[in-house]
Amino acid sequence: MVLLRFFVIIGLVRVLLVSESPLLCAVLYGLARFMLGLASDAPHATNLGLTSIAFALAWIYFALLQRVESGSLVWWLIALPGIALILV
Repeated sequence: MVLLRFFVIIGLVRVLLVSESPLLCAVLYGLARFMLGLASDAPHATNLGLTSIAFALAWIYFALLQRVESGSLVWWLIALPGIALILV
């Protein structure tokens, strides 16, 4: 499950570079997180709570990435630790 979330984040970073829309990427990540949560044994209330937290963190993550020039050192300093978002 974590590996799948990793690939989703990587794909959404690529979408962000093309679309320049952090909200779109955060919504897509939230949707993916919710759908993957349905596949687990967690109760629906827990899934909704974790999805809302993941959405908020993803929006911050993608907004920060969008504000910084891609490929710069600062961009990589944001991008690499942000991969920890998959743990939420």
